[in-house]
Amino acid sequence: MLLSSTDYKKLLSKGEIIIDPYPSEEAMGPASVDLTLGNEFLIFNEKYYPKVNRQYRHTAPAYKEECVVDIKNPEYFKDLYIHVKKDSIILYPGDFILGTTRERVAIPGNIAAILSGRSSLGRLGIQVHATAGFIDPGFDGKITLEISNISPVPIKLYAGMRIGQLHFYRLSSNADVLYSDKTKTKYSGQDTVRGSEIWKDFAVNEYKI
Repeated sequence: MLLSSTDYKKLLSKGEIIIDPYPSEEAMGPASVDLTLGNEFLIFNEKYYPKVNRQYRHTAPAYKEECVVDIKNPEYFKDLYIHVKKDSIILYPGDFILGTTRERVAIPGNIAAILSGRSSLGRLGIQVHATAGFIDPGFDGKITLEISNISPVPIKLYAGMRIGQLHFYRLSSNADVLYSDKTKTKYSGQDTVRGSEIWKDFAVNEYKI
């Protein structure tokens, strides 16, 4: 069941749901809470960008083997991203970066949440998540944003601006294992922007870490 502002405000006041800093009244919608953009971002290292094969430049780029990110190998993730701290950032058409919410969010075992983009940004072609809009029961931390610009024009974003909205859902019962208690949890407790750690899904002893 999707929680209305009446319900989620009660949970916020009791500390059962935590949003820190506490949202303003302006941020609280009828069935959602607006979250704001933090000032830390991860951008992809140009080292991994494909180089254009001039002989076939009108058809397709040529990808060098060393530029292909092997998702099983943690070595590639050591320099895949470049961490930047900015009060504003420009996204050019086709850009994809990782950002983070300014707010820390913590939800209990009987609540799940979904992050969605704001209509005003969607009308500009800004998407705030690629696939990972679901927040598990027991999550505690800042939410990583998968921000892309699918418009034909460059767009400037500002730290502190309202970037997305969080919707809360009450579960039919408490989850038996919280996200924070899972043995293979990757992103619990994150307090800054975090890149992919998908390599942990595979046998890590296959590589030297």
